[in-house]
Amino acid sequence: MKLHFFCGPLTAVSIPTPVNVTTDASLPLAKRGCFLSKQDTDDLPVCTTLSVQYFNELIADYNFLPQRDCLFYLGLGGGKGQQLAKQWYCQKRSFGRGAVSWDTALPQKLHSDMFMKYAGKKGPKIGDPSQEDDLFGISASLLSQAMGESCNGNVYFFTPTANDGSDPITNVWYQFEYPALTRDSAARSSPVLSILKVDPTLTDADGNFLDEGTVMWTPAHGPSPNAPLGDGYSFTYQGSL
Repeated sequence: MKLHFFCGPLTAVSIPTPVNVTTDASLPLAKRGCFLSKQDTDDLPVCTTLSVQYFNELIADYNFLPQRDCLFYLGLGGGKGQQLAKQWYCQKRSFGRGAVSWDTALPQKLHSDMFMKYAGKKGPKIGDPSQEDDLFGISASLLSQAMGESCNGNVYFFTPTANDGSDPITNVWYQFEYPALTRDSAARSSPVLSILKVDPTLTDADGNFLDEGTVMWTPAHGPSPNAPLGDGYSFTYQGSL
């Protein structure tokens, strides 16, 4: 069994039990047009209506993210940045409450079961509905914003020292994640206390991370000047998944 990303003794943080999914119309996910992809006890909902609210509901149902420190990354090579963020956290915060990144915010089966079905399919581009975009990219960005709206406590942002988070200006951190983190959200169980910027490329000869993290944001800084790009976006895919 593949365990979710976690550092520290197993007694420190409980691993959540997968949520039982029902199609009862009184539940939020069912109201938004979700259905079961297969008739198995381990199956998870697939929804053809994409919005930040939908992903917030999935995060809340799974209840893994709100109990952990959120990790975000930019300009580190995609998957490589994700791994560097996890490695840094395990080395520097090994006895913390555990961490969550984009790939563990939802159950692994839901990532593969839903997102891969969107690959190659098109929908209106977030921020410019006159253009088309890949539904996988749309889903990924909306999930990123939902993460930002659901995180709490200390948040970690991994990027090279020279990047202030706005290079390029169209990146997911600048357009979706950072604006969501710096605003009050009904999806948030408690406030974001700080965002710490970390350069995980700074290591010694033995591979130990040198950057302890620098506070780049606290509530005293106020919200980012730009609102999260996914606000108000909702698209219902009419084709077959």
